[in-house]
Amino acid sequence: KVSAPEVFLSPDKRWVFITIHIAEGEKFRIGTVSVQGDLMADVGLDEAGILEIMKTKPGEVYNRMQLGEDVQRVVDRFSDHGYAFANVVPMPRQDRERKIIDLVFDIQRGNLIHLEDIIITGNSTTWDKVIRRQAGLVEGALFRGKEVQRTRARLQQLGYFEDVNITTP
Repeated sequence: KVSAPEVFLSPDKRWVFITIHIAEGEKFRIGTVSVQGDLMADVGLDEAGILEIMKTKPGEVYNRMQLGEDVQRVVDRFSDHGYAFANVVPMPRQDRERKIIDLVFDIQRGNLIHLEDIIITGNSTTWDKVIRRQAGLVEGALFRGKEVQRTRARLQQLGYFEDVNITTP
């Protein structure tokens, strides 16, 4: 529970003090963790493979931040196989009496994505072929999340650019 903020002004009117009271409540632990939806057993993305890459394990204290990181890990793994817009939704079920949360991750992998056009913008001094040479991405190829990250790192390491943004409209 989070209380309304209490605001106090110092006697010399130079400082403002804000106090917010927080009562955390009792901790919940993870009960069961399971996966459902569009799985890919042929590339190790079956229930056992997905649970292996997650850090959220039964018996641990429920941690929302770690849950978000697990979702991102699973999305990244699917993006490495061409599913750039996979959707992973954790569905928690609470048991208030036992202080346990059972988690079911629903996975919708979406469509396979192929790179149609690679458009380079904002570059006025470097030849496009220099940039394309550093990119491991080619038009017509299957989308690979790790390759996008590698390409961003290579372009950043060139030292030619202040910032490198790769977008997927």
